[in-house]
Amino acid sequence: MKLKYQLFIVLLLASATLIASLYAFNSWSFSRGFINYINQSHTNSLESLSVTLAEAYSENENWDWIQGNEDQWRRISGLALRGTNGPRDRRDTARPPAGEQQRDTGRGANKNGPGRDRNKGPTPVLLLADEDKNVIAGHNRLNKDLAWFDVTYDDDVIGFIGYPSYDGLPGQLEQVFSDQQTNSLAWASLLMAAISAVLAALIASRIVKPVLTVSGAVAEISRGDFDHRVETTRRDELGDLSRDVNHLAHTLEQSRTARRKWIAEISHELRTPVAILQGEIEAIEDGIRPFDATSLSSLQTETIRLSRLIQDLHDLSLSDLGALEYHMSPMALLPLLTERIASVDAQRSETGISITLTPDTSNAQILGDTQRLGQLLDNLLQNSFRYTDPNGQIEITLNRYQRNLRILWNDSGPGLADEDLPMLFDPLFRAEQSRNRNNGGAGLGLAIVEKIVMAHRGSISASHSDLGGLQLDIRIPLNDSKKPIAP
Repeated sequence: MKLKYQLFIVLLLASATLIASLYAFNSWSFSRGFINYINQSHTNSLESLSVTLAEAYSENENWDWIQGNEDQWRRISGLALRGTNGPRDRRDTARPPAGEQQRDTGRGANKNGPGRDRNKGPTPVLLLADEDKNVIAGHNRLNKDLAWFDVTYDDDVIGFIGYPSYDGLPGQLEQVFSDQQTNSLAWASLLMAAISAVLAALIASRIVKPVLTVSGAVAEISRGDFDHRVETTRRDELGDLSRDVNHLAHTLEQSRTARRKWIAEISHELRTPVAILQGEIEAIEDGIRPFDATSLSSLQTETIRLSRLIQDLHDLSLSDLGALEYHMSPMALLPLLTERIASVDAQRSETGISITLTPDTSNAQILGDTQRLGQLLDNLLQNSFRYTDPNGQIEITLNRYQRNLRILWNDSGPGLADEDLPMLFDPLFRAEQSRNRNNGGAGLGLAIVEKIVMAHRGSISASHSDLGGLQLDIRIPLNDSKKPIAP
């Protein structure tokens, strides 16, 4: 089942469950509240009837005036329960006429049948009992369990009024009213369910639509269309997902471009020394060039260049794969730096480039691999020799900076353009003014330098030097633990 329909069903079921729960609770609450209201209203009426009976009892000092007189009892209870009489009327109605026993079996008798007043409709079934709960007037025609309401006079209980306590609706009118309310609530619930279905469909469509858009974009990207983008202005998680897909497409596009450039550059770099070797060998074979020490030296130079290029590519590949081995141990960098500078004395004399080393610290130790750090320093020296004009300068400063050992490497011109600095550590990158194959390398030296620095948990950055060339800022954490660690 599609996600849109799943969301629609889940939202609709959640809304329907909530509406059904509210309907059930409101129906129950209304029924109980209505019944309680009827019982409470009945109880309030009984209080009025109790006052009427107590006043009549106080005038006669007994219940003889009403005992067995059903008509009198119906009139008293009916008027009291309907709230149509005041205190004076209650006394007049309850008081028996002077000089005669109040039996009144004929006048005022109910001609509409027992329990019914001619003008007021059905009269509730009530009993009157004395203090011993002996029935004086009334009948329990409903055969219901009765509740008893005290009739008091001078704080003494002189009798009881028995009345049925309703657990349900007592009459047809009340039942009709309750049914009307229940039906109205049911129709309202159905209308709310229909509105919830419409809203669920709209919400499900809004949620699923960007998901479908992202799914289509992923399908296009998987087919190699890395230029495809998802247009979105959302600021929620779906918007973040769309922007992540766009970033992925951009990254894949850059990766494809870099891979193509990498292959082209490597092919070009490998083809050049091979072509030179092939040309010189053919010249020797054709007798155009004699096979002597000069030609042999030229062949050896190109072979060394090709071997160095292959080794650099191998080291860079191993570093990218994380397979380049490092043997970390506590070491001081100053002796290694002094040694590597001394190893290029001949090259320095030939080019006239001066090297100045300023060590502000001599005993600072780092956790490093001596062989790899030596390779790093060699690459830095060769890079400066290649791209610094003859009789130029190289200034090296070694000092502590915060919790790092810092190497500031400066050389003289020519410098680099601002746009070239961010790409300086990219493999095979060479600035245009440095593309001289007689002096320039393959553009792998600084890329390898960056990998070695990163393996030592350090950082490297490039900027313009005050000497007119390039400044490299290398920082490697100091060895505080005094223990060797793996890279």
